[in-house]
Amino acid sequence: MANPSISCPVSGQTTLTPSLISVDIAIVANWAQYLEYWGLSLLTLGSAVVLLDRFYRLFNSDLELYNFKKEALVAGIASAVQGAGFWFSASLFHGDPFKRLVIPGALAGLLYWVAHLERWSGYEICGIAFFQTAIISTGICVIAGNFKLAALVLVLFTVGLAIVAGIARNL
Repeated sequence: MANPSISCPVSGQTTLTPSLISVDIAIVANWAQYLEYWGLSLLTLGSAVVLLDRFYRLFNSDLELYNFKKEALVAGIASAVQGAGFWFSASLFHGDPFKRLVIPGALAGLLYWVAHLERWSGYEICGIAFFQTAIISTGICVIAGNFKLAALVLVLFTVGLAIVAGIARNL
């Protein structure tokens, strides 16, 4: 059976409508892309929380995390929202990495803040964002083959950690 055609009311040109198979393929491709974004968000967010917890332990402080099951649930939900934000913003903000990364990151931070409202003062969200940004930036640079830029990101990240550590020791 041939695909039905549609005539454009303005130009009068006849175009073929996409077949049901190509629409199904596009939906599956979009779903797969969302799962990729979700997986990357979960990996980077989980790594950021673990690294921030280790950083806190350097100063004999506690990040006051829940048990593993609850933290995994919070990370799963926050990364699903963040992955959906990456997926959605990738179609809206072509070429604008600030909006593509900051808006979904802010949503994930908001979810973490709400989940730890009674335990955290608010600085922890900035720490998670700082660690996650360093992980994402370094990963993108390494995948793109920009090893010098990846090294620069890690050096700047280390300098930032040293500054925070110096301030934390004086408190």
